[in-house]
Amino acid sequence: MAYKIAIASTDGVEINAHFGSTETFLIVRVEDDGSFQQLGRTAPATVLPHQVAEHPALGQDTSACSSGSSCKSQGGGCGGGHDETEINEKIVQILDCRCLLCKKVGAGVKKQLEKKSIAVFEVDYKIEAALKKIIDYYRKIDQHISLRKA
Repeated sequence: MAYKIAIASTDGVEINAHFGSTETFLIVRVEDDGSFQQLGRTAPATVLPHQVAEHPALGQDTSACSSGSSCKSQGGGCGGGHDETEINEKIVQILDCRCLLCKKVGAGVKKQLEKKSIAVFEVDYKIEAALKKIIDYYRKIDQHISLRKA
């Protein structure tokens, strides 16, 4: 079954952007035979109140913070200074993706993405090399092939 991968990249060559600093994601579609093609970049999303209700993983999940309230309003719990609306907008952009490749992502955002069944891979590679590794990994998982070396 074909799937999509979201990539945080500023130049389309390297995985060089943090989740929080990228405005759009490069989207790649992987076909059943392992081939892939770039579909382009996502458009910045606007999250409406009904979308938060439809997607329970979106919203005020600040469990990674030391305080119970928003990181930004407290000036740090988790040190990120994040705007929840901005984070939700980014998550909405990649809801149809199987995984995210980025240089770095905070624990709270990672938790939100994993709740939506979006795996997160923090990597520092060229996009093409990373895609080959991720595609091979998912091929083995999907075909129930052991990941252990023989």
